[in-house]
Amino acid sequence: MSKTVIWQRCPKCGQWCKAETGTLANFVKGVYDCGVLGQKAGESVGEIFGEKGKYIGKEIGQWVVGMSLGAANGLKEGVLNGKYVFDCKCGNFWSTDDPNDKQNAEYAVELAQEFSSLPYLQRKHLFICDELGLLPSSFKVLSKYSLPSDIAFPTGHPIENTLYVCHPYRQNSYLPYDTYEIELLRDELREFRKIMRNLGAKHIDYSDFFKRDEEKKNSLNRLIQGGADNLKYAIRGSREKEFQSEVEKGIQSSLEGSWDYLITKEKPKLPENLVWYNHREEWKEECESRLAGQTIRSSFKISTASSETTTEQEREQIKADLKVLQAASTDVSINTTKLLSQKNISELSWKVNVDFYPLPDYDDISLE
Repeated sequence: MSKTVIWQRCPKCGQWCKAETGTLANFVKGVYDCGVLGQKAGESVGEIFGEKGKYIGKEIGQWVVGMSLGAANGLKEGVLNGKYVFDCKCGNFWSTDDPNDKQNAEYAVELAQEFSSLPYLQRKHLFICDELGLLPSSFKVLSKYSLPSDIAFPTGHPIENTLYVCHPYRQNSYLPYDTYEIELLRDELREFRKIMRNLGAKHIDYSDFFKRDEEKKNSLNRLIQGGADNLKYAIRGSREKEFQSEVEKGIQSSLEGSWDYLITKEKPKLPENLVWYNHREEWKEECESRLAGQTIRSSFKISTASSETTTEQEREQIKADLKVLQAASTDVSINTTKLLSQKNISELSWKVNVDFYPLPDYDDISLE
């Protein structure tokens, strides 16, 4: 049985609760319901033996009678009825047969109003959609026409039927899921260059550090050792590797570069409103050394791995939930294979070299 998700407000405490169809959810519901009945039956029988017997009978009734009946009834309910079962944190249980529950739309409206105040991990992944159908839990879903005013997207975005990832350090900024690693790397390099320029950089250059030759050598060795079986898999993956190579070349050409700067009268200092710097210990150490006059040349390595925000487990759950969303919403067209293809690209690294003006040079300028 495929899993779908709907949301309802708990009639007891008022908080929003998520329900999933499927045998397991209904099995739990059946166990709970019959456990309560078994508990009451055992308690009644136990009363014959006084208060202690009443307590023991209650426990036996719940765990023996209740669990046995609950397993059977819960399984039957799950297979035959496929109900949505809600288990609220307040302890309230209820179910519904309606797979297109209208409370989903109400939940979506409230979500848009409260979205920016949610903890980062709860709103890290955002899907923009026109039709609000079933609402999964691995990412939030908002309508393009009712977005919070305090969240930002790149130029040309947001786009319907597109998944976004929240910037890890600019938590009102959302980037397209399929290119967010590259956009984060670009953002990090941009701030890095700003810092180095303010610290008196004379020359800065970026160069890629893909280690393609070593990867090709290792792949060739595995191919020779594995024989025909490995060759079969290599041929199957050749098109994907060609695509990956083209993407890497595009990234390489867009990020490589070098810059030369003239010395200024203003002495080196850190710029204000830094984001990445506060999370990069290597930068801090090198910058402190530079400000102390101990560094005139330095090299850094900056890679997509240092800005990875989505785990493999999250990606698998997102992929599954996107399929559910697509199945439940007639206007949603999602190519999950294309959406996740960027994640198959190997780690992309850049070597950054910086040459600084010696600090005494700034004293000479101030004397002129």
